[in-house]
Amino acid sequence: GRVAPPTAAGRIGDGVAVVWTGTVQSGRALRSAMPSLRAAREVHLLTNTDNKYADPEATTDYLGYHDVAVQHLAFDGSRLTARGRGRAIIEAVRSISADFMIMGAFGDNNIDALFGLGRTTRKLVTAAPVPLFLQS
Repeated sequence: GRVAPPTAAGRIGDGVAVVWTGTVQSGRALRSAMPSLRAAREVHLLTNTDNKYADPEATTDYLGYHDVAVQHLAFDGSRLTARGRGRAIIEAVRSISADFMIMGAFGDNNIDALFGLGRTTRKLVTAAPVPLFLQS
């Protein structure tokens, strides 16, 4: 689904931020958003260095096979809460002047899975500064 901030966005899709976690949901989001990624002027892959499953090299190679040039931007989420990771992602999105964000919905644990979204995802849904494409 798509989530948009309360204020109207101008043109979107020139600068795209992909939040990569290495989950099935991230893979689905990447595949579903491929037309937007191909059309983007600039694509950034955002990863948490504390997440051993978020291999930026393999993902960058995959996107390269689809003629999508990617710049990697990592953040260290090892000492952050789930909401803190959400804030770090928002800060990264702002720092690269992205106008569109793509991510897979993910949960932090089984309790969060009952509610459908993890705390990081909920933070991004409620505070994303740009339109957000969210894939479950």
